[in-house]
Amino acid sequence: MASSVFTNGQMESSCFMGDIANAIVIGSAVVIIDGVDSAGILDVEGMEKRALEAPKTENVVLGSQVGFTEDIRTNISLIRRRLSTPDLIVESGVIGSLSRTRISFAYLKSIANEELVNEVRRRIASIRIDYIGDSGMVEQLIEDHPNSIYPAILSTERPDRVAAQLADGFVGILVDNSPFALIVPAQFPLFLQTAEDSYLRWHYSTFLRIVRSVGFFMSLYLPSLYVAIANYHHEMIPTTLVLAIAGTRESVPLPVSAEAFLLESMFELIREAGVRIPSVIGPTIGIVGALILGQAAVQANIVSPIIVIVTSATALASYTIPNYNMQFTTRILRFVYLACASFLGLVGVILLSIMLWTYWMAGNRFGVPSLSPLAPRRPTRDTLIRAPLQKQVKRPISVHPKDMNKIPDEQNGNDSMESGPAKGGESS
Repeated sequence: MASSVFTNGQMESSCFMGDIANAIVIGSAVVIIDGVDSAGILDVEGMEKRALEAPKTENVVLGSQVGFTEDIRTNISLIRRRLSTPDLIVESGVIGSLSRTRISFAYLKSIANEELVNEVRRRIASIRIDYIGDSGMVEQLIEDHPNSIYPAILSTERPDRVAAQLADGFVGILVDNSPFALIVPAQFPLFLQTAEDSYLRWHYSTFLRIVRSVGFFMSLYLPSLYVAIANYHHEMIPTTLVLAIAGTRESVPLPVSAEAFLLESMFELIREAGVRIPSVIGPTIGIVGALILGQAAVQANIVSPIIVIVTSATALASYTIPNYNMQFTTRILRFVYLACASFLGLVGVILLSIMLWTYWMAGNRFGVPSLSPLAPRRPTRDTLIRAPLQKQVKRPISVHPKDMNKIPDEQNGNDSMESGPAKGGESS
């Protein structure tokens, strides 16, 4: 029947009742023949699917304008469109005793490290839960340190980003009903990079990465540094600036640390309200909160103008971080650094930084150091400074790929050119 009746290649066979029941549940048809010890599974699934749209959280100016959808088959096809090679392996399964959610992980057989692939396979197989609704739940169930505040897995809704990371030896995880794919192992530089970096000239992408790095550290340290210097280290500020700050705070009854906590908390309320309310009036909340409330607080002598400037600069810097989970990390740690600066000044900020960065540096994600290739130092040409594409001849050594060379050998290159000559003229 598979060769003569169902000739479109959509028929599979199985002799296990569990596989047959799962196929019926997800919308497939099952053909059972008397006297045959296996059943034919036909892919006749006809669910409503969302059309391909531009990514909503990872916008770019140059590059693909197509993002993942909630259908896992569509997402796999988007990756295969960018990696048209038989080395692309996609292993699929089902997790969740109630939801029966389909999950797949993809890798390049000739590049990805076998130990990494086996570890991903083992962690997915060890998931024991009744309901899986999104890839975010899978991320929490397979990460190394669930109590860590630092993100361990990179989440993205861009198929070109996943394809690029697979080509470097990483492993991508796709979950049905989720438009976000997971990339493991995640390293700190990846959270400050975007898919657009590879499409721009190396001068432009390096400049943007430096801007994002400055924004990351500003969103993390700027309020705490201002509080520490204003409270304990006046000698670090020029005399003219000290007099200006003192003049603006002359009639303010609150201490500097209380001002910082008040405005940071107010901004977090505005940010959360802007996300949760209907999109029609969402921009209005930002205007009302940032302009009217801030100006009213200054005129009422509740806060000083300088702390409003610091809070606004911190908010702008936080939006330069392209990863949503990393934004949460900086938002939470900002209050921790503020508390240390309020009691211990710069000494508290430095001591806490040493503790947190050492903890982050000592952790591993799927056997790979969290801050690699920065710590431990690994030679690479694609971190803060992005080298020209002609010089990026090696894959990241931190993930231990089977093939370190990005440039194929001359024999494979000639074969690929000869197999598909250009029409209407000679191939160049």
